[in-house]
Amino acid sequence: MISKRVLVQEGPAIGAGVVEAGPLLFTSGYDGIRDLKTQKIEPGLAGAAEAQCENSYGAVAAVLGKANAEMNAVVRLDHFTSSQDWLPRRQTVRGKFFGRPAPLASTGVAAKMAGLNMLTTAVVAVRDANRKKVLVTGPEYGMGNISSAVLGGPFVFLSGLRGTVDPRSGRAVAEETQESLSAQARVCYEVMCEILKKCGATSESLLRIDCFLREIGRADEDRAARRAIVGDTAVAATTVGLPLGARGEIEVTALALAPGQKVKKVYASGGNGVLAVSAGGFAFVGECLGALDGDNGKAAIALAGDFEAQVQNALNTLAKRLDTCNCDLQSIARLDVYLTDIYRMNQLKEILRSRFSKELPAVVVGGAELPGLSQVCLNAIAVQA
Repeated sequence: MISKRVLVQEGPAIGAGVVEAGPLLFTSGYDGIRDLKTQKIEPGLAGAAEAQCENSYGAVAAVLGKANAEMNAVVRLDHFTSSQDWLPRRQTVRGKFFGRPAPLASTGVAAKMAGLNMLTTAVVAVRDANRKKVLVTGPEYGMGNISSAVLGGPFVFLSGLRGTVDPRSGRAVAEETQESLSAQARVCYEVMCEILKKCGATSESLLRIDCFLREIGRADEDRAARRAIVGDTAVAATTVGLPLGARGEIEVTALALAPGQKVKKVYASGGNGVLAVSAGGFAFVGECLGALDGDNGKAAIALAGDFEAQVQNALNTLAKRLDTCNCDLQSIARLDVYLTDIYRMNQLKEILRSRFSKELPAVVVGGAELPGLSQVCLNAIAVQA
């Protein structure tokens, strides 16, 4: 059994600043458009990529500092960006905060952003930096500025993978054809499995997969490619549609159980093979969609267009899946939220406050396309009682 507590109350627009859960620390998402000290929106930063990176990374550094943690303890860095066109500028600023190459796993995808914001970042860190280790370097798989896989506590964090080039051979993969999504997805999952093998793990070790597709309507093609390579391993999966930016029709990132840890347990399944699994004292719940019945996976037509009802439905589904793992909403350390309308964040915040009887967890919000009638998608990492 591991404990969870909020170390830093003041967060960004939504969520706790830092949540400690066993050996891990989770932050909420921090926006580049917000002033570093006050966290108020600063319109004068419109279009200022470097300044927004300084604010976003700086806010993460500041909040970790309040939790008596340092940036070298970060094992996972997530980015939502307005564009990948200024990626080299972001990488330069990131190097100032995390080193270059950064000894961490990372993903970076273009998403629907609110207003003038160009960057939102969130991190996972270890409480004890001695429990962090780079297992596979970035250059081994074409990642010059980050690491491919990093050990953090009982887990292995993998960086985001795109399949436009096979890093094992340097071979270019088909782009902009009817078959290119499947081809790129296969490369992503093949490389993922190879990286896991280098870590001493297998696809059976996978706990969570997050898949970002340029076309959400082709999610079945991704799932078919995943099944062909990874097999039917139980994993808490989430698939959403994002602009992505740069080249590629898919980006996949993952979290796995570290070698030597106890075998994961599978607790619940839902539509499209979404599962709730646990390992290392944590429970992982995959996508909970606002317009799907959480019990049978069928479309909840009556919820079409009703944002508040969809958020409540997604939270109900999440709560049911957590319950199978002997958890509840208050057990959540990090809650990821995807909205088709990113400007619903204030409404989302009020709903979350009404459902979380004590304190909000770390919350990361991104704007995305979702399947069917859904306007919201949730997934979560929780501590087990």
